[in-house]
Amino acid sequence: TSSPTASPSLSPTAAPTLTAAPSSSPSVSSHPSEVPTPCPTTGPSASPTASPTGTPSMGPTLSSSPTMSPTSRPSKAPTSTPTAAPTCTDDESFKFALDFDADKEVGCDWITKNVKNTNLRKNRYCPRYEIKSMCPLTCDFCTCKDDTDFKFDTDEGFDAPCSWLTKNYLEEEARKDKYCVDEVDDACALSCGLCS
Repeated sequence: TSSPTASPSLSPTAAPTLTAAPSSSPSVSSHPSEVPTPCPTTGPSASPTASPTGTPSMGPTLSSSPTMSPTSRPSKAPTSTPTAAPTCTDDESFKFALDFDADKEVGCDWITKNVKNTNLRKNRYCPRYEIKSMCPLTCDFCTCKDDTDFKFDTDEGFDAPCSWLTKNYLEEEARKDKYCVDEVDDACALSCGLCS
């Protein structure tokens, strides 16, 4: 091997070598630098706006017309039919004795069997409660009621209508016990408590 030389082969230059002027714009890196900035910023990057961007509405928005018009007819008919009214019928098994022949018993239909005698028979037998209550259709007594034209003699000396029997609740029972017999019973069926 050869021995080192006594002095370096080249002497350093007197001044550093200068490159051309720096570029006019910084170079853009594809990724951020790894070292963060030395200190945080002193305030927010942007100031808030001085006033709202728009004026709030004063109330709800009203429509000039309803959104839907009513239907022209009901959507459905009732699902069930009305309950039938109670029927008024004569009791076909009922029999009553005739005034002129106590041994002969007849039914409700006898009253209207002879057209010529219908009114006479109705006037004679239908005022009796025991008959009209069993022959309501024939005797026109489908609604149990008092005869509003009827009046009866009272011990107080005046003629009273059926409604008098129940007019004073303190006297009602005593009046019924005393007067609800015979023709009063027949004419004042409701006031005498005979209606079921």
